[in-house]
Amino acid sequence: MTTNWTIDGVREALAAKKISARELAADFYKRIESRNPELNAFLTLSQERARRQTDKIDALVTQGRPLPPLAGVPVAIKDVISTRGIKTTCGSKILTSSQWEARMRTPLTGR
Repeated sequence: MTTNWTIDGVREALAAKKISARELAADFYKRIESRNPELNAFLTLSQERARRQTDKIDALVTQGRPLPPLAGVPVAIKDVISTRGIKTTCGSKILTSSQWEARMRTPLTGR
């Protein structure tokens, strides 16, 4: 499935149960896996974390509860933004070797 998703389009498709958040994330991960060897845009992927989040969103949809504004919308966080529990290297080979991970909540990611 290749669609030019918008935030509103994702929200509408989720609410109408045309797609699940898990299916949407899986599609994006497939696209990343096929294109990243050429683009080298992603250093770290967090598929398990994404699955946990998509399951929460899909549960809200099933329960008919309101969705948060960006629920189900795939996002990429640049490697210079600390995200708790995720390796942050700032593209540096020095930080890659130390496997530095943020242990604090950051305002941008809320993690």
